[in-house]
Amino acid sequence: MAAEAARVALRCNDAWSTGQLDLSACQLTSLPLGVFTLVREVKVTSVDLSDNIMSKLTPKIAQLAHVQVLSLARNKLTSLPDEMGALSELRSLNLAGNKLTQLPDVISTLTGLESLDLSGNDIVSIDVPTVLGPLKSLNVLNINGNCLDANTISSLWQLRCNTTIDDNRTPPQPGDLPITHTTTRHTQLSYK
Repeated sequence: MAAEAARVALRCNDAWSTGQLDLSACQLTSLPLGVFTLVREVKVTSVDLSDNIMSKLTPKIAQLAHVQVLSLARNKLTSLPDEMGALSELRSLNLAGNKLTQLPDVISTLTGLESLDLSGNDIVSIDVPTVLGPLKSLNVLNINGNCLDANTISSLWQLRCNTTIDDNRTPPQPGDLPITHTTTRHTQLSYK
């Protein structure tokens, strides 16, 4: 545990000069309080919290006001706090490899998002028009490794962004949705 604490302290010091905070693989169960002191004094634009063991985020995440890139990949998150909606500068959000069973509604308030990675979760359905529809800047959506229902897959066709879906439940059958569809932007649906 002392080694992880020392690693966090060193990486926070690095963020002073780079504006990028990398706290990946530090065995964190929550965000250290020192992070919030740091972001009050330094404009941190990128935060990597991947490969930790966080099961929930503190509402204080809203203090990461200048963050444009946030990776929460490979944690144990089941939800996101509503306060994340305050991250108005957020452009890229990586939630891959968590325990999400539904797409949190707060995602719809992150209207500047250009890239959203939801791969490797347990999401079955998404109210696409309500949650993803407001994301007019969204260019890339990765939702591989989720067992999406047919209604969600059908709704994803309406998105105008690069969407990658890998539905491993059942192979396509004659008459099912086509494998690839091109709209204004490319949408790719693949089955294995």
